[in-house]
Amino acid sequence: MDTIYFTNFGEAAHDLLEVVNSALPGKTLFLSKKLKDAFSIEKVLDNHTGVKILEGDIVLPENTY
Repeated sequence: MDTIYFTNFGEAAHDLLEVVNSALPGKTLFLSKKLKDAFSIEKVLDNHTGVKILEGDIVLPENTY
């Protein structure tokens, strides 16, 4: 297997979400990072599920389950 090098986060994040999507098809998938008191949505793979989450959104933990 050849080593794959990515030139930016967006490329790597998209490929990672595509791999996860192959195992969990039909879901809205996202990568986020933990801030002090919230989560920042970094990358989204939207499978048209109606979930309204966008890259750049800030989500408070009390608004999640």
